[in-house]
Amino acid sequence: MVNGDDLKTYRLKNNGLLYYTKMPYMESIQNKERFVELINSARRVFVVIYPEALHQLRRETGMELVPIEQGRVGHWDYVVISNR
Repeated sequence: MVNGDDLKTYRLKNNGLLYYTKMPYMESIQNKERFVELINSARRVFVVIYPEALHQLRRETGMELVPIEQGRVGHWDYVVISNR
């Protein structure tokens, strides 16, 4: 990420990310409409999401959403996607 990029989460709590990134606030996207709005924005956005939610968004929006990073924390799997 560079200055001006946004980091968001989709339907997951972001307390750990707030701690490790030292960000004072991070939007947790709760609906498909807001997700589509952000993915289509001119600003570069990174979204941390569960793989299952990513598959659901692909089905519902028809968008090609490709993970740029995948990881596991404890027993939770996460992926990171971006609009650029």
